[in-house]
Amino acid sequence: MKIGILGGTFNPIHNGHIEMANYAILNEQLSDVVILPSGSPPHKKTNAVLSSYDRYEMCLLATMNNDRLVVDSLEIERKGKTFTVDTLKYYQQLYGHNNSLHYIIGGDTVLQLHKWRDFEKVFSLCQFIAFVRKGYDHTKIYEQAQYLHDTYGCKITFGQQVIVPISSTDIRKKISQNKSIQNLVPKNVESYIHEHKFYR
Repeated sequence: MKIGILGGTFNPIHNGHIEMANYAILNEQLSDVVILPSGSPPHKKTNAVLSSYDRYEMCLLATMNNDRLVVDSLEIERKGKTFTVDTLKYYQQLYGHNNSLHYIIGGDTVLQLHKWRDFEKVFSLCQFIAFVRKGYDHTKIYEQAQYLHDTYGCKITFGQQVIVPISSTDIRKKISQNKSIQNLVPKNVESYIHEHKFYR
């Protein structure tokens, strides 16, 4: 069995995240994808991030009509900073060595993988499925992927679909400027954001 993992701050979760997960299921033959909102991400300023509860709730709303997308509160419930290596160790123990873990990332993250805590251990625990954004030069990303493979044995597969360039940062900015976020996030997530007056 091939299990996908899509981790992130999800501040908020948006249609680009859902698009990546669905593509990976259909084209990489994943059994399902675990949507994993982070608790206290080590690389984020926590005062710019909504509460774990609200980000988790938005993930539940975004995936409620797709039973192959499973939201897990693992990192939210873990105390202190959360690191991918610890999460992968947990899932390896949960699913067993006979099943493979496939971590879904944006293409830009390929350039940062060597900076992750215990990155060589991370590379031994999972494979990566990376998606690049439309309209960007991806040469450095592909070169870095080849370097990580040749040097550390890191396995990275690139999704053939170039994802729509949606970012949570842009969504928050649009909301703060009273601009529409229609078609950028699922409708029920949009309603939840407006109901609670987030990002204003």
